[in-house]
Amino acid sequence: MSSNLYATIHEATRLNHEGVRCLGANDSQSAHRLFKQALAAINSSLANDIYEGDDEKSSHPRTIPTLALPIAGMEDDLFYVHSQALVVDFSVFGPSSSTLHIASTVILFNLALSCHKYGMQYSAEPNLRSASRLYGLCSNLVNQQLEESETFSAADDLASLVAFAALNNKAQIHFRYLVDPQGAVDILKTLKPTEAILSIESPFLEPAHLEAIMLNRFTLAGSALLPSAAAA
Repeated sequence: MSSNLYATIHEATRLNHEGVRCLGANDSQSAHRLFKQALAAINSSLANDIYEGDDEKSSHPRTIPTLALPIAGMEDDLFYVHSQALVVDFSVFGPSSSTLHIASTVILFNLALSCHKYGMQYSAEPNLRSASRLYGLCSNLVNQQLEESETFSAADDLASLVAFAALNNKAQIHFRYLVDPQGAVDILKTLKPTEAILSIESPFLEPAHLEAIMLNRFTLAGSALLPSAAAA
């Protein structure tokens, strides 16, 4: 079973890396395909195997080597979009179902980002709606993981940051494209920069990124210009 799990983790890492490379090369469609393949491999492994005694948090690294690749073409003058695709070597977590869960979180975010980028580039509403749904799934998956965690690991820290960014990007889609400014406000109100979030050091979500996201929150929540801004 461990050999199969190692193979799945290795394949998910490879496909995610390739997907991020395509996304950085402005090939959102190929990136989308690769991210979906990675998620399919993970889902198949989770559905077909039972993992017992393999989720010991202490075996996880205290810090996670990650690479955040800025994706061009997602700039928005009115609303900061967190357009950082994540590259992670998931094998550092060891062979466990929790490794598959953090891999799912990262790849779901990257998949949503590929839909988001394509939708912004080509004003493709179906892709933007797909991105919104995927960001929501990503956030929900993280919440479920954290509720089940008895102790917090570096993987949980990374997942928390991914969920934070996912909700910010989901709010941008509602505000700018779905003509739903109140929905954007409601989403952003759920973003609370706890001391734990602020203390995490990661190239994926640096202090400047967090400040930009919170500026989105405070600007929209107190703005009387929501309808005109959303339609701009």
